[in-house]
Amino acid sequence: MRALLAVPGLLVVVGLAIGLASSSSATEVSDPIGDTFGTGGADQLDISSMDAQYDATNLTITVNFSTPIQPTEAGASNSVFGFIYLDTDQDIDTGALIGDALGAEFVVDLLDDGLPQLTIVSNIESGIDTGNAPISFTDTSFTATVPLTAIGGDDGLVDYGVLLGAPDPAAGSEYFFFTDEAPNEGAATSEAAPQPTPTPSPAPTPSQLPATGGRPTGGSGLPWVAVAMGALLVASGGLVLVRRLRA
Repeated sequence: MRALLAVPGLLVVVGLAIGLASSSSATEVSDPIGDTFGTGGADQLDISSMDAQYDATNLTITVNFSTPIQPTEAGASNSVFGFIYLDTDQDIDTGALIGDALGAEFVVDLLDDGLPQLTIVSNIESGIDTGNAPISFTDTSFTATVPLTAIGGDDGLVDYGVLLGAPDPAAGSEYFFFTDEAPNEGAATSEAAPQPTPTPSPAPTPSQLPATGGRPTGGSGLPWVAVAMGALLVASGGLVLVRRLRA
């Protein structure tokens, strides 16, 4: 299936698909292990699952891998590059067509922008950067926290998909190869973050009466409970190569 890969300032058709995989929990979407498609000798970064939850302020997206990864700015062979596409109105007929089920209005760019621990959020139609999304990494996952203000003040209920890869290993190259996508069909959907469970209030301290009687003492009161991207796509069969530096 052909997917329209949308990049701020650039739309290119490549031979990829994005879609819905099985879910192992209410919000986590699993992705098959070993389904990478990267070529060119790049590290085969393999997505294993992803999750997106929103609250009144942020949309938080976590992507897990079956392979070790490093932050984008590390410049390592397993540094993560790529895009998270957000369909904020959940309407395939608006925005940029991504695969067979996403009409994306915004994209989160995991590119080397010289902004450690930050990614760029952009409006796809206008190519304008709309905000920054803090991003954190573990050995096998990353979490991007997208302010709702950066995606048009949306409520956080979005359809989404990811397309990620690793650097071209050629000496001096400023490009990267896509290696995996998730979901593989359809679209994933964010969900409201679960409300924290209230902490049980401690029982009141038993009141004590003076030996001679009188009013109780010692009793407790009631507890108060994210510039257009300078990107270049080269598609040839299964080979997809993308420049990873902004102009």
